Amino acid sequence: MKTTNKHFSLFKEHVYLWLDHFGLKDWETIISHDIPADCTDALAACSMDLQARFANIYLNPKWDRTPTDELLKNSAFHEVCELLLGPLDIMCKSRYVTEEEIDSSRHGIIARLYNSIAQEKYRT
Repeated sequence: MKTTNKHFSLFKEHVYLWLDHFGLKDWETIISHDIPADCTDALAACSMDLQARFANIYLNPKWDRTPTDELLKNSAFHEVCELLLGPLDIMCKSRYVTEEEIDSSRHGIIARLYNSIAQEKYRT
């Protein structure tokens, strides 16, 4: 099955929705309707450069199933969560990382979650 421009528009809309929701505004993010060669089995993918704060979020143009609105929205959410957790993932896989760096990354994620979820809930 091929994903269409309409599918890509819905995917992109939801990527932007979740980028905004999680406050990932400090990342330059490009959303593309293609897929890296090493991710051809994925519905979507995310790659990032931690130092440059640059991310690519991809929608695969060829799926092995019918692209539904729910799958497109779920894929957008999933890839934005990959970006949210990416710095911690990169750090944990690094050969040389300090406990303070891991703590800082974890607390950065907690702060984003607080600002996007808990703070609003506590206002009511």
